[in-house]
Amino acid sequence: TAKIGGLGKFIGAATAADGRIVFAPYDANSVGVFNPVDSTFELVDITAQISEDWKFCGAAVAADGRIVFAPQHADGVGVFNPVDSTFVLVDIAAQISSDGKFTGAAEAADGRIVFA
Repeated sequence: TAKIGGLGKFIGAATAADGRIVFAPYDANSVGVFNPVDSTFELVDITAQISEDWKFCGAAVAADGRIVFAPQHADGVGVFNPVDSTFVLVDIAAQISSDGKFTGAAEAADGRIVFA
C-alpha cells in the first residue's frame, strides 16, 4: 500500500488523455491519480525511484501523453505514464543539483516541457 505523508502531499496536476487527473508528488511517496468519472483515487508508489521530501512542484502533459513533473528538490525529472502507471526518474544531477530548482512546468509549442 502506498503511503501519503507530510503536509504538502501534492503540488501541481495535469490532465491525462483519458481525463484522469495526475498529481505531482511533493511530500507524498506516490503519484496521485483521480478519476472524475467514477470518483476513485489511486496512489502509485514511487519509493523505489525516489523517497525524499519536496520532490516535485508542477506537472505538464508531454506530446506523447506522459506526465512530466518539475523537480523541486529531486535530482531528476519525474515522468509518469498514465497508460501503464509507470514512473521513471530522469537524472539531471549533472546539469543542476541545487535544491529549490523549479516550481512549475508547461508544454511549449514545439512539444518541449519547460520548467520555471
